[in-house]
Amino acid sequence: MKAGLRFNCIFILVCLATSCARAPDHFKRVSLYELLANGSVNDECKVVVFGFIQSQKEAKGLFPTREAARYGDYKSGIWINCEEMTDEWDGKWVMTRGTYSSKEHGHGGAYAGTINDAVLYDAEPPLHGQ
Repeated sequence: MKAGLRFNCIFILVCLATSCARAPDHFKRVSLYELLANGSVNDECKVVVFGFIQSQKEAKGLFPTREAARYGDYKSGIWINCEEMTDEWDGKWVMTRGTYSSKEHGHGGAYAGTINDAVLYDAEPPLHGQ
């Protein structure tokens, strides 16, 4: 009986620790691949994500690689709702902070999800290449 209770307590603690509802100003650092694979887990969470930005007229997305952006692989991208997004951001590696939605899919429903109220920060390209 004690082992079952201990397991339940540990399970609840782990769920609380991984929840996005910890604090209203807390941002959870997640990988873009995690959002693409399990977006609903982070739905409505404040997240920080690294990726390659495409900022063109009707294509404003965050992608895991430069190639995914270049070839228009929108299902491997996240739409970015950002007031400051201009053409100057196009083709850069960035850290993006905002609220993730797995229910919104950007322009024409083409993207895997959306980061709303996004803020962009310059970042270095990954070590494995650009």
